Amino acid sequence: MRIEGYEVIAEFSLENFKNNKTFKTDSNGLEMQERILNSRPTWDFANTNLKDANENITGNYYPVNSAVSMIDGDKLFTVMNDRSQGASALKEGTIEFM
Repeated sequence: MRIEGYEVIAEFSLENFKNNKTFKTDSNGLEMQERILNSRPTWDFANTNLKDANENITGNYYPVNSAVSMIDGDKLFTVMNDRSQGASALKEGTIEFM
């Protein structure tokens, strides 16, 4: 019998929530850092990592100690966790923890 590997995620989502591929994660329990999907300020992430290595999911996960949040105009969506985990917002209005 062959067993395939799986990754388990917890997904939290809101309908009609547009975060424009942007979300924030806490930085070691201190301030929130803005994250943009498929973007890095120091190199061309989209044409380097995504093109050559197809890291569109793993390259967009970030370490989270206490919270992830997204903003849509005047609406705020925050999910708090009780331990360090990896998290992302791969789809509009969705936060996921691995």
